[in-house]
Formats: sequence, structure tokens, C-alpha cells
Amino acid sequence: MQQRIINRVEADSHYRKMLHTFEQLEDTSPSNAIVLAARQIARSVQAKSIVSFTLRGSTVLRASQGRPSVPILAISPFKETARQLALSWGVYPGKSQIVFCGVLLS
Repeated sequence: MQQRIINRVEADSHYRKMLHTFEQLEDTSPSNAIVLAARQIARSVQAKSIVSFTLRGSTVLRASQGRPSVPILAISPFKETARQLALSWGVYPGKSQIVFCGVLLS
């Protein structure tokens, strides 16, 4: 029952318009600029998802707060980060090994 209500609300055009009016983030940090740009690009090119490589998940959490219309694939070398991101709206986390400056992070 709750899922049906959520699906109806999120499919409503008024809900999407309301989200887009609040799209301007108050914080002017580079991370917020990247998140805003990723959402706008995903919408304009009709992308199927947003992919983000993350160490601790802060940028993915910012992207999730904006409720983008596409899922966010979050890839992290840390399983703890992936587990925490699993609780975020629209985020599908995954764990992957990442090599940074010749050092394997995992």
C-alpha cells in the first residue's frame, strides 16, 4: 500500500516541478555544483543512471537528496560505505577495488 502511494506521488508532474524549483543548492561548494550538473545532464540526455565513484559517500548522499529521476550507481572500495549508501533514496551501491596512485584500496 505504501509503495503504491509513493509511486503515485513520484509519478505526479506537480511533484517533479516542485523538486525542480528547489534544485538550486544553497551551498556553493564544488561538490554541489557537480551534483547539480549531473542531475541536469541526466535529465537533458535522458540517461538511464548516474554513476558515482566515491570513497566515503558524501557526494552520493548530496545527489540522493535532490531526488534525481534516474537511479544513482555508487561504487566504493569500502563495503561499509556501500552498506550505508544502501539506505539512501535511489542509490544502488556496489563495492569495487580501486587503484589510487599505485595503491590498491579495498
